[in-house]
Amino acid sequence: MNNTTRVIAIAAILLCGCKSNGKTASSTEATSQIEQTEVAGKTEVTASAISLPKLMMPGPIDPIWEDGDIIAIAHIGQFTSVEELRESPFYPQLCSLYPSLSDIDALSVDTGRGDLWFISPREENTSLAVNEYNMKMFTEEQERGSGEIYFRTEYAKPMLLRMSADDPGTVDISAVDNNGHALSWIPTQSPSDNRLRNETGVQNITYNPIESFIDMGQDYTLAGTPLRFYADGQIRLGDTLGRYRSFHLDEGGVAFLFQVADKEGISTISFDESQAGTAVVIPLQGYDFGIGKGKSAKLEAE
Repeated sequence: MNNTTRVIAIAAILLCGCKSNGKTASSTEATSQIEQTEVAGKTEVTASAISLPKLMMPGPIDPIWEDGDIIAIAHIGQFTSVEELRESPFYPQLCSLYPSLSDIDALSVDTGRGDLWFISPREENTSLAVNEYNMKMFTEEQERGSGEIYFRTEYAKPMLLRMSADDPGTVDISAVDNNGHALSWIPTQSPSDNRLRNETGVQNITYNPIESFIDMGQDYTLAGTPLRFYADGQIRLGDTLGRYRSFHLDEGGVAFLFQVADKEGISTISFDESQAGTAVVIPLQGYDFGIGKGKSAKLEAE
């Protein structure tokens, strides 16, 4: 897929909202109004009277490896299979971030619940095993390592696994590289912000640029509306939980696409230059939080 097609695919999902089981009338209308124009060799996409800011297709993430690091991991999202992931309009961007993702045809591990995670070894000659971990092992009623062996190889390659990282964890990952560095890790995330807990030997290469502007798990109000973002791509609007994804913008700031029940849209978030550290949100399409499209409101921490 070339860069022009990628930009169009991402712009389309920003206009239509997250993938759902069926399109709404407004989604269909937005799709039909997408137009392309070549401006100075770059494709711009417009819909209705709204000109969307150009999205920056991120290049490959190159981990800054530290001594002793063995693997890198990235949260891919709420998908149940490779097929579902490939049908997502976010797939081209994810492949741009993690190029070897396009070579993966099947899940190496599927625990039957949780999101998809991308794992890449630092070196090809790394042995890697993914074993079952459960509550009985956590409470020491069952010996750790005595459960099902989900996956094992002496020559690890980039892979996708489906797992839940809720406490106390669902998989036990072991790895040893050619230099004798060893890793024994049960991936879990903090319940306050759903951020993957740090582990020596592991680089978290998840792409979510909105965290430059907000604190994950923090309660905010936006035009009087309670709002909270989580590190795993979940968003709470009022009392309702939904999903979001964020993207860098060429001109600075970030755009985030969200879908919470019947509310979906795209807004930008950036810092107010006149008030250091104050983030402002501008709705562009869809639900506007009561702000008004094209207008701005401060994101206020509670």
